[in-house]
Amino acid sequence: GSDGPITTNADRPARTGTWKMWLGGNGKTATETISQDVTIPSNASRATLSYWIRSDTSERGTRAYDTMKIQIVSAGSTSTLKTYSNASTNSTYTQFSHDLSSYKGKTVTVRFLMNEDTSQQTSFVVDDTSVNAS
Repeated sequence: GSDGPITTNADRPARTGTWKMWLGGNGKTATETISQDVTIPSNASRATLSYWIRSDTSERGTRAYDTMKIQIVSAGSTSTLKTYSNASTNSTYTQFSHDLSSYKGKTVTVRFLMNEDTSQQTSFVVDDTSVNAS
């Protein structure tokens, strides 16, 4: 991933422990990404990506200036599972899950991609991320 998003920086708290992924918070044009390849077993009846996220912003209004996308890259194709933005921040950690069952038998890349505009910070803090298959 890009330099620095996995951090123990205390300016934004982790949900559990001290380590978390903090994307954004720059207040200037920036793109940050963290990704990891995962293999979904072909015999899995379920596969789920889950994570906890909190966010805060200095932006005003309802226009999305800063975004973070949760994406799956498979066989050269990118699917966006969810997009977060400065327009709908939540400073309380909230859990989200996405079904990955359609990727059974494949190795895919789970990617967190943040884009921040030229001014006013938005922080996206992600913790306790997992892919579970059963």
